[in-house]
Amino acid sequence: MKNTSLILICAFTVACSTHKQPNKVETVKSTTERAEVVNKFKPYKLIGDYTVIDTGEYSNGPMGGLYAIVRSPSNYIDTIDLGYGIRRIGDAFFYESLYGVKNYDDSPGSKHDLGLDFGEYYIIDGNKKITLSKIAPNFDKYFSSPNIIDNSLYYWQLDKSDTTGKIKVSATRFDYKSGKTQAVYLFEDYVETDDSGYFPAPYLQHDTIYFDNGKSQLKKFSKDFKSYN
Repeated sequence: MKNTSLILICAFTVACSTHKQPNKVETVKSTTERAEVVNKFKPYKLIGDYTVIDTGEYSNGPMGGLYAIVRSPSNYIDTIDLGYGIRRIGDAFFYESLYGVKNYDDSPGSKHDLGLDFGEYYIIDGNKKITLSKIAPNFDKYFSSPNIIDNSLYYWQLDKSDTTGKIKVSATRFDYKSGKTQAVYLFEDYVETDDSGYFPAPYLQHDTIYFDNGKSQLKKFSKDFKSYN
């Protein structure tokens, strides 16, 4: 009886010792693979037929936010500021692009945290990609803060023709379809900042369009761009 028990114990011990246990490397690899499956980005529609195929955070030092890599209906790919998004202007689309900053010292390490700088604003009209600064007078891609209201584009026009650095600032309405521009001179300013929101975007409230730079220089316009003050 003792011999039989001893044989059974030995057999159980051998079976346990010969069963392959997963090592640490295999466990880490398996966990990583599962995490990649769980965290795999799922593309989604943003507006119209534009699809977001990746997104994450970006920084360029003083400014930052969320970026999105988008694929257009014609299958080209661009990187945009996701906070600004893609907006309709008539039958066309409008967005702010971002581009990569090489050797940016504070660029984060994650592949979803990028060092990106502000690029041009683009109007996508069918197969045409139009750079706003090339068709809108005195448009500054960094400071003009454009907004689309009732299919017209409103922005701060910055005339930098003065050689002393003084800038003439005007409230501006740009009609993309006709190419016509209306501008109302507001004031002169020295822009000594790297804050791209120095001139906040014009906005619509109760049928009134506001240009407000937060310095007691609020200007109000009707929807047909007639000044109230």
